[in-house]
Amino acid sequence: MLAAIGGSVALQGCDSEPTLHDDFSTYPISDPVPMRPIPGADIDTWVDAVASLDLGSWSLYGGPRPDDYEPAASEPMEDARVKNDHRYWSLEETVLHDEGDFEFTARAITDEDGNALTMYCETDYDIYSEDLPNAATSLAFEGIRPILEACASGFGNDAVTSEELVGWVREQLSAAEAAYEADEGRNRFAIGELFDTPEGVLVWFNSNEDRSAVSIFLDPRADGPES
Repeated sequence: MLAAIGGSVALQGCDSEPTLHDDFSTYPISDPVPMRPIPGADIDTWVDAVASLDLGSWSLYGGPRPDDYEPAASEPMEDARVKNDHRYWSLEETVLHDEGDFEFTARAITDEDGNALTMYCETDYDIYSEDLPNAATSLAFEGIRPILEACASGFGNDAVTSEELVGWVREQLSAAEAAYEADEGRNRFAIGELFDTPEGVLVWFNSNEDRSAVSIFLDPRADGPES
């Protein structure tokens, strides 16, 4: 049974295994930890899902990962001592909306053989405004729904289907919208949820008054070193 949970996930194995911070995105320095392929994930399927939005062109399409690459808050951070030859996909576009434009970012990393390591989509809208709460709500949660749902549709893998992921992202966006409306646009809000599978595939959703994002990657602790 798949579950969406917050907080931390119980560690498996011995104490020498690398551990993740509570946001599931960064590692403390320990033994070098490489990102590993998400079983069954297909980079071409995800690229097609993003391309179906017809929002713009890829600035980088399977080229070498830039030296200045910095992961977003909800992307995994690979140990800097791990040497690799990752490939990189990136698309950044402004999306026009009746209540105000917002920025869309899609990016993914594969290993040199094209196996998906992480896929990520973000909508950046900065809706914090006491003057226009209704318009901001419309912008953030009507405008971005089809975009993040389409992104999640390309996340399907051996552990969880595209349909399940789209449904889960839809639920998280509804929860984010409710949190914003309850706040009436006056104060800052933030929610974060983790979709965790027994196979170690992690999908992270986070949303606040500035942006909403969804990412997928394989838990680096899954099948970790044995003690």
